[in-house]
Amino acid sequence: MALLSEVDFYKDWIPSYKFLGIRESEKVATPRATQMLLHIVAALPWPFDNRDLVISVDGIDCIGPYEDPRQIVILLKSESGSSYEPYVSASEMPGPAGGSTACDVLGDSGATLTFLGDGKTFLQVVMHIDPHISFVPDWLIDIAARNFCYLMLTQV
Repeated sequence: MALLSEVDFYKDWIPSYKFLGIRESEKVATPRATQMLLHIVAALPWPFDNRDLVISVDGIDCIGPYEDPRQIVILLKSESGSSYEPYVSASEMPGPAGGSTACDVLGDSGATLTFLGDGKTFLQVVMHIDPHISFVPDWLIDIAARNFCYLMLTQV
């Protein structure tokens, strides 16, 4: 959770290549220490528009001494309009930046960190994303997503 809360440093540890990567990231609201609303603009190469994400992050801490298995679960989903009230009103909800298209993080997306002992942690990431790119085949998007996730983890 500490890594995710450092929104200003996303550009430093999330991989990017000249024309592809995180362009902007900001924390819009922090209702609790384990919850936040993020606005992220991802740069894509021509002929694609940049992608704009407004996502809620909810962390669940299950690492007490009697928890089994000891895990941290991070839930992600898109937010828009009045969906994050009372923390952010519909008029204050960020919209797509100029030249950007909204990208949706669908339900059942997130990450689970399971402590294995001996200084090891098992990370599972499940993302259901609709990038709203209709003319690129799904298999190509899947390949790009798999490689992007691998590169992101090697940067941490």
